[in-house]
Amino acid sequence: MKTTDTTQRVVNVLSYGILIAMTAMIAYWIITDSLEDIETIFIAIFLSALMGANIVLSNRGRARLAAWLVIGLLLALNAANIIWYGIGTTSTAALLIPITAAVIGLGAREGSLVTLISLVVVWGTVLAADAGQLTTEIPYQVSNLTFDAPMLTILFVFMAFLTAQAKR
Repeated sequence: MKTTDTTQRVVNVLSYGILIAMTAMIAYWIITDSLEDIETIFIAIFLSALMGANIVLSNRGRARLAAWLVIGLLLALNAANIIWYGIGTTSTAALLIPITAAVIGLGAREGSLVTLISLVVVWGTVLAADAGQLTTEIPYQVSNLTFDAPMLTILFVFMAFLTAQAKR
């Protein structure tokens, strides 16, 4: 699929959105005196520089590469969060962001790949926890396997399909 203005807009929205979300979360943690590690600030500075570079990359004609980089970052951050906390948290639904962004910005085939990767993370985590091979911060419950993972599967596939149909 050829790079379009849509791809560049997706990159910019995601990159600026990550910057705004990080700033808001850190401000909230500081205001509520719940910032646990100063390292969080340094990670945010690094990610801010990365998002700035990604915006520049996109605006200089490399929007597809920039899209893959930001979508890959979101997949990696979400995967780390899911593996640490488990799938029984609302933040697991954040995988809908890279799925939707991939379909809109890169195409249905690429969106399907991102959906598949997301499902591997969800099911891999829940199956490992069920087998006793993974202990998560939020303790595993059988409903993670019998309800959460199947429901996330339905949501991810439905959202990818809906977005692809809307884009046609």
